[in-house]
Amino acid sequence: MNFYGPKSTEQHTIAGRGIPLTEAVYLAILKASEQLFEEPKYSAALPDWVHKICAKLTETILKNVVGMAPGKNNVV
Repeated sequence: MNFYGPKSTEQHTIAGRGIPLTEAVYLAILKASEQLFEEPKYSAALPDWVHKICAKLTETILKNVVGMAPGKNNVV
């Protein structure tokens, strides 16, 4: 269901909304654990404030996940 108008695109599906947000959190975890990361593919269209919130989440709530990530010079 699209609440923003009569036209529906792939961004109006559950996956179309969830995949960019998941990628933003994933990239924030990679940045916080000082690993190499690629440019955002799906989350590039998200506003800057979303990426800032994801970065704050990795510093607070997800800090244990960041701690479990291998370092930038470790090979998994």
